[in-house]
Amino acid sequence: MLNRHEAALLTGRPDADATALARAVAAQSGATVVVIKQGPRGALVLEAGEVGSVPAYQSPRVWKIGSGDTFAAHFAVRWMLQERSAMESADLASQGTAYYCGNRGFASTDELDAYHPTPVIPSARYLGGFAPRVYLAGPFFSLAQLWLVEQARVDLRAMGLSVFSPYHDVGQGSAEDVVGPDL
Repeated sequence: MLNRHEAALLTGRPDADATALARAVAAQSGATVVVIKQGPRGALVLEAGEVGSVPAYQSPRVWKIGSGDTFAAHFAVRWMLQERSAMESADLASQGTAYYCGNRGFASTDELDAYHPTPVIPSARYLGGFAPRVYLAGPFFSLAQLWLVEQARVDLRAMGLSVFSPYHDVGQGSAEDVVGPDL
């Protein structure tokens, strides 16, 4: 189980589609199941040579810290302990992750059974490759602020967004040197 960016790095195929990446990961590792998490596109699941996908589910907020671990834990419980298919396990893991993001807690089996989130439906424009350009503004005067701006840029770019960061793309300087390029 890995995200699309990790699969591209592992296989050395940054321009491959998710299906090709899953097949390459399986061939390299000998894995019988490969799950590639794809953010708002959900997850691609390769099991016994067959490829399917599960949606991401809506939640009232995004809580990145621990959400990947939550997905992995829900998948492992369903697939390894309950012996469900990889597709069903990934779908329940995606729902469990939405629950975690919305409630900041791990859903029990009963809570997850009662939880019915709405799937995320990415727009045709997004699926067609449109990457919104994000203007990343923020303070960068302390180490903590620099770390936050850097991490935000890394995460936004990992989501496939085009990011303009004055700190990274223009640099520091006097107002007369940076305002024009910043604008």
